[in-house]
Amino acid sequence: MKSSTFCRYDLRTTDPDAARAFYVNAIGLDFGEDTSILAVSPLHEQARARGGPAHWLGHIGVTDVASSVQLLLEQGSQMLGPPLLRGKDGEAFAILRDPCGAGVAVRETSRRAGREPVAWHQLHTCDLERSWALYSELFGWSHAGTIDIGEPEGGHRVFRWSGTDKDVGSMANTAGLPGVHPHWLFHFPVADLESTLANVSKQGGRSLAPVVLPNGDRIAACEDPQG
Repeated sequence: MKSSTFCRYDLRTTDPDAARAFYVNAIGLDFGEDTSILAVSPLHEQARARGGPAHWLGHIGVTDVASSVQLLLEQGSQMLGPPLLRGKDGEAFAILRDPCGAGVAVRETSRRAGREPVAWHQLHTCDLERSWALYSELFGWSHAGTIDIGEPEGGHRVFRWSGTDKDVGSMANTAGLPGVHPHWLFHFPVADLESTLANVSKQGGRSLAPVVLPNGDRIAACEDPQG
């Protein structure tokens, strides 16, 4: 399969209006008028009934949703909902849980890469080798090095979109640590991390201490008021 990248990020939450206001006021996130890249929607009733938390769902752009879903299922992923959905823009997509439990969507799109609102894509998984094999083989991502800070075992595996020279994310065996479940965590770029984290707290969110990446960038995981 040709190299694919995340093309859309959906905030699925219990209070869309309050959540949107939080991201705008706390970190200055620009949702813009084009909802094909960043969108906010109510958390599905079935997810709520199962106790599912509010979360960001990343969509990986593919040329054929059906074949991508089949490959993901063959590798042990599970469908979350119908095998084929269609957005307001007409693009077909499907939502799955990968073999290690992280939610992800694949989206059939012909849109060229444009505005990129996410600076770092971080996969918290319980099986780094299995997760790496899945995403690298199916979507063409390349290994760009390992961040070894002692824990977790295997370090943080940094990756790039195929054919690019920019680090865009990492994967690590961090799911299972206290308070961490398998999921994709998306980091938004800000001009001043300290003031932004202070603002997150002021607006009712929470944050962890920043971590320094090999390229010198610093990232910090946060939780919004909806969890």
